[in-house]
Amino acid sequence: MQTYKILFAGRNTLAVTCLEHIVNSGNHQITVVPASAISKDTTQNNLAEWAMRMELKVCHTDINLIKEEYDFLFSVLFDKRIGKNILSGTKCFNLHPAPLPKYAGVNPIYWAIRNGEREYGVTLHEMDPEFDTGKIVAQRMFPIEACATARDLFDRAHWQAGEMFKEAL
Repeated sequence: MQTYKILFAGRNTLAVTCLEHIVNSGNHQITVVPASAISKDTTQNNLAEWAMRMELKVCHTDINLIKEEYDFLFSVLFDKRIGKNILSGTKCFNLHPAPLPKYAGVNPIYWAIRNGEREYGVTLHEMDPEFDTGKIVAQRMFPIEACATARDLFDRAHWQAGEMFKEAL
């Protein structure tokens, strides 16, 4: 099995789930850049703490200041724009917790519920300089239950995203 240099950027339980899939997939050199925003949701796992427990390299700096070269960048709920300096030299993927291109950007669950959607989804896509516009690599759609709350949809979307990410690796 090939070893890759991976830069992983993200936050919360979904990021931990995806990072765990990467760790379990082989002996890769992984650097973790946690998002700057700490979740106030106490049900969410802390990516930096999990990565340190796994003895992974954790870098608390602006991702765009990293000069080291990587084979892959995975972004999962990351809260900063990734600069062209990284996008141009690394194969970059973003796991977006919504169906693209329809629900690009922030707060997609709110908009899907407000718009009365009956179906929702998650998307893994290649990153480019614009937000949520790169080539779609994988997408998984699922029905929205009639009495689903925003939290129900959040939890289901994140579970579906983690499973899709694992399959796409």
